[in-house]
Amino acid sequence: PGATGLVLRLRAREKDELRLMMFNQNGSGYWTSIPLAPAEGRWHVAYVPFTEFEPLPSHLDPAGGRLDPARITDLAIGMHDSSAGLSNVLDVSDVLVVGAQP
Repeated sequence: PGATGLVLRLRAREKDELRLMMFNQNGSGYWTSIPLAPAEGRWHVAYVPFTEFEPLPSHLDPAGGRLDPARITDLAIGMHDSSAGLSNVLDVSDVLVVGAQP
């Protein structure tokens, strides 16, 4: 309760778009459609509010679902860029759940 988003420290060694995906108990998925940080081989810190997550096209209720942080069961941190090479390295040093104090 009270969680408002995530803070991550991450980098991609090669050019790539860094993204987050979350899934809840019924399999509905959400993602960050905007890359988290520039993909340039340097470390970056990103704050991602839960309100920035959008339903995936495969979302079970694409007409209206919004991310409910209390129902999340899985978190995926990954890369997405069709122009990137066949291999890359994603480093994640920290993932923090943050929010307002009650």
